[in-house]
Amino acid sequence: MGAASSVVVGTVAASVWYLLSGGPWEMWDIQPAAPRFLIATLVAVVVTIITPKPTEVVVSLFDKVNSRSRHDSDAGMSASVPAE
Repeated sequence: MGAASSVVVGTVAASVWYLLSGGPWEMWDIQPAAPRFLIATLVAVVVTIITPKPTEVVVSLFDKVNSRSRHDSDAGMSASVPAE
């Protein structure tokens, strides 16, 4: 949730920042990448903290998929996991 909200808020922040001009101390004229990064990072951290942790089922599935991918790539196979 934190990553998704960070992408959305970062895009909106950069778009709004780009459309603004002037302002106090000409602050709206700086490149939008810096404020976008700061705002998106803050949103990612806050949303990650306030959302609940993943369930045990999700964690075990994540671990299962990652252990297969690592094993397959070590053996020279593709990293894709076949559907069960």
